[in-house]
Parts: sequence; C-alpha cells; structure tokens
Amino acid sequence: MKISTMARAIRMGAEIHPCRWSRLALLPGMAVYNSTMAMVEKLVYGRKVAQTEITQPPVFVLGHWRSGST
Repeated sequence: MKISTMARAIRMGAEIHPCRWSRLALLPGMAVYNSTMAMVEKLVYGRKVAQTEITQPPVFVLGHWRSGST
C-alpha cells in the first residue's frame, strides 16, 4: 500500500490483530517504497498509458480463486 492508503487506514482506526503486529513494523518502510515506485512508474509509463485508446470492450476471466486462473 502507498503512504496515502496507510494514512487513510490509520485515520479510520483500523484494528490489527496482535498476531499481525510484526507485519505492522514493516508497513511504513514498504509504504514509502511503494509510493516511490508508483511515482517512478507514473513518470516512465504514465503518458503512454494515458494515450492508449481502448477500442474493444474488456474481457473478464472469472475463475475459482484456487484454480490458477490468474
């Protein structure tokens, strides 16, 4: 998650189960990394994505979550 999403979750008062507290310690660092990479991705690919014209309707592949359809 990005920093903005983390801040929103904190403001909402998201509860964290004690067995997940160890992951909470990594969250700020990962949020900074994800936010930085999102900015880099937008700089590198943002213009190309914005210029992409979608001419066909999207195709949705539905499958059971454990079937390997991803």
